Amino acid sequence: MKPAAPVGTARSPRSLCAATAAATPCLLMAVVPVVTLGVFGMVPSFVLALRRRGRADWRACAVFTALSVAWMLRIAFTPDETHGFGFAVDLLLLLATTLGAAVHTLLAWPVRARAGHPAREVR
Repeated sequence: MKPAAPVGTARSPRSLCAATAAATPCLLMAVVPVVTLGVFGMVPSFVLALRRRGRADWRACAVFTALSVAWMLRIAFTPDETHGFGFAVDLLLLLATTLGAAVHTLLAWPVRARAGHPAREVR
């Protein structure tokens, strides 16, 4: 006789596929700012704002759009080599538009209802 598996540890292949399919759009949107080095960091927050139409979502979209525009202007007008304060500004803009946008997407993306976890509302 086989020992009983602890409750909640075994996942059926069907539930694993459903969880993967539910997480795929979120992960794809979170990859966009990282792959583009923050140039398109506003895209995931814009998609979230269009889907949910909340005031906070539009504010986040405005913040990431402003950061992306500032990053594009720094790319266009900064010399090849920067030192000191200019380098710090470049680094902060790069981190805010890549990692900040990716983390925001992963945390703010609507979660589908799971057993025992109510879903965030999508309006």
